[in-house]
Amino acid sequence: MLAKLTSLLFMALLGLLLGLLGRSFGGAVATWLAARTSPAALIVESSFDRMQSLAKVHDPLLSRLVPLRVTFPAVEQMTSAQAPLLILHRPDDEIVPVQLGRRLYGAAPEPKRFVELRGGHNEGFLRSQPQYQQALGAFLDQITGPGRLQ
Repeated sequence: MLAKLTSLLFMALLGLLLGLLGRSFGGAVATWLAARTSPAALIVESSFDRMQSLAKVHDPLLSRLVPLRVTFPAVEQMTSAQAPLLILHRPDDEIVPVQLGRRLYGAAPEPKRFVELRGGHNEGFLRSQPQYQQALGAFLDQITGPGRLQ
């Protein structure tokens, strides 16, 4: 896996491949950027469809009384993202519920893949080994061709 990531980094430095990865809030930022550029791939982990949905989960009353200045409408941006997509999420995520990640996935054009992992929001990538690594490896093989990154 490390060899694949090193090869991917080298290719990115050469301008041959550039993918985007965003986790949690970073998923909304990566989705926004993917809608405005042409990345080779988009990986979103434990992210949400829009900030208002996340606010409603954590404080339903306050989310109705206080308007958000920053909305992070990732679900609307996702419809314009033209890149192979991998979404990783956990049903036990206590910060960003998995249904918000599923909404984001539903808005995405093909090709796309949704992978459910184990664990919570912050330690799930550790508790989901080796499935986490295998999902990333399979996705990288899909976008670069099997065996291309060794």
